[in-house]
Amino acid sequence: MDHAAIDRLSCDAAAWLPSADPDTQRHILGLLAAAAVTGAEPIVTLRDGLRRWFGAAAPVMLPRSPSSSPAAPASAMIAAMPLEPLTGPRRPTLWPVRPKRLPDELFSGWLWRCATASHVSPALLAVDGLGSRPDDVDRDIAPGTIRRLAQLSGHTFEALAAGTLPLLPQSPQDTIGGMAEDLLMTEERLLLARRAKGGTRRDSPILAYCPGCLATDDKPYFRRRWRLAPFVICPTHRALLLDRCWYCRSRIDLLTQSKIGPRPRCGPCGRLLCDAPATPRAVAARLVPRQRNLQAMLAYLVTHLPGPERLVHLRALCRSPPCASAPG
Repeated sequence: MDHAAIDRLSCDAAAWLPSADPDTQRHILGLLAAAAVTGAEPIVTLRDGLRRWFGAAAPVMLPRSPSSSPAAPASAMIAAMPLEPLTGPRRPTLWPVRPKRLPDELFSGWLWRCATASHVSPALLAVDGLGSRPDDVDRDIAPGTIRRLAQLSGHTFEALAAGTLPLLPQSPQDTIGGMAEDLLMTEERLLLARRAKGGTRRDSPILAYCPGCLATDDKPYFRRRWRLAPFVICPTHRALLLDRCWYCRSRIDLLTQSKIGPRPRCGPCGRLLCDAPATPRAVAARLVPRQRNLQAMLAYLVTHLPGPERLVHLRALCRSPPCASAPG
């Protein structure tokens, strides 16, 4: 087996039965590799092999029933243990195609990539994977749903949660750019969303994108920072971040699309988002330096100032952002 297959099996083993013991990890990985070579479903084979691992010592190694005494025979212990019969055909416990979430990828964008990689419509995968869909998947998804999707996709909970937009990130990033993004995410007013007016309605998400990035990526994906209001232009491609379809002006919602394709499209009109017209040079010449100055300022905040002082400057940024929001 090649290294990529071994890495995938390692993720599968960690998702199904996480263990910090190196010997246990090697034992599990060895069994999964042996099953995969034969063409069998590795996780199903692992489940069937557990009894063979325990063998005759299974009654001793299994936990005792509270109603049994220490001196009770093994047969009585097993009879007293609550058992649940498994009926019906066994189904694989992992998705057959499991794209790895990229370090700066937005959670909803990763779900879209999972759907397209499996040749399933994103709308169908969202219904099947999320059940009752929240208004803003990236901000409101329940931790239990993330854990279930992590088990299905072979990821860790932390890897998928890092793609969401919590007010306080659970896994701080260790790069200067990542630290700056984490700082911005502590202020809810800097997250792109249409604000709900009264009542119990939740804000509606606004998803921006760079046409140049989507056109040049080997595997197009949506960056988490594109949901942050201060980022309005891509310095690499000198392109405005658009929050609507460039052709029909519809809002972007990746998980309502019914069409399947390797590059994201507008749901209502079907146009490729990467085909948006180029940003005028005069606009790029005005905004790119301001965007870079903003990034330099944020880098200074996270590398030179203590936490309380960072928040003071962040509140000033909320009152008067250096860059206006990008036109849709």
